[in-house]
Amino acid sequence: MLDYVLFASGLIVLVIGGDKLVASATRVARRFGMSKLATGVVIVGLGTSLPELLTSVDANLQGYPGAALGNVVGSNIANLLLVLGVGALWLPVAFHPRQGRRDIAWMLTTGALAVGIAHLAVIERWTGVLLLAALGAYLYSVLREPQAGETVDVSADETADNALPVDLALVAVGIAALSGGAHVLVSGAMGIAAQLGISETTTGIVLLALGTSLPELTVTVVSLMRGNAELAAGNVLGSTLFNILGVLGVTALVAPIPVPAEVADTHIWVMAGAMVAFAVVARSSWRITRLEGALLTASYPVYLAFGL
Repeated sequence: MLDYVLFASGLIVLVIGGDKLVASATRVARRFGMSKLATGVVIVGLGTSLPELLTSVDANLQGYPGAALGNVVGSNIANLLLVLGVGALWLPVAFHPRQGRRDIAWMLTTGALAVGIAHLAVIERWTGVLLLAALGAYLYSVLREPQAGETVDVSADETADNALPVDLALVAVGIAALSGGAHVLVSGAMGIAAQLGISETTTGIVLLALGTSLPELTVTVVSLMRGNAELAAGNVLGSTLFNILGVLGVTALVAPIPVPAEVADTHIWVMAGAMVAFAVVARSSWRITRLEGALLTASYPVYLAFGL
């Protein structure tokens, strides 16, 4: 029973901490006139991936490298099929063509890189360095471009003299909450897995991945409800890229990650297939319709039923 309480408690802290962190970081970005898509990719996308980062790092430190890697791969599968699919069911998701081309090209390149890395026996620290360097190059490519698309208006409250220090303090509090929540979540998830006889990798692919993907799902749906379709699209793209380049990069720096056979043989290919499917659907009209969202959403339980 304690393990279930720990898992639920960690999940609640992750969701609340992630929500507060993203809200504060987005207000900071608004002060600098960033577009909705750029804000979604850089601030919201990276912010909502912090649960994945801290959860994978903590899992690796606790001696569960399979769960750490499974969390990265499983989170991306959940983002591309479940999060994006559910979001499109609520309201069609639109992309700015120029920035969409750039980010989809990066996503496909990163996906191919991940497939290659997954077929190494061990993901060493030098691989983590290369992944983080690639993340830096991607962020540079986003920030150096003219900010196409709509910018988000800054309200009078957000331009107050004390607004920036308060938001920066809230960012720090959010990160601290995510760190504590991640540790409790991993401890609870691994305890549940031991009771049910679930493998370490499957725990990462399902329990940890679904739990840490809740912030992305929340941000995507809320963005669409508020009419910020580009923010929703940028959130999914940014999170998917950051999970591979940032989360996997930092986790490998902490300690080398042995690659489980089931990841190399099955799950990494499902992730790559989801990326290709997403790219094809998105580039067809630079929007994901409700029908396409339904197909993406339906693909996720099919994967769980036959891929695990």
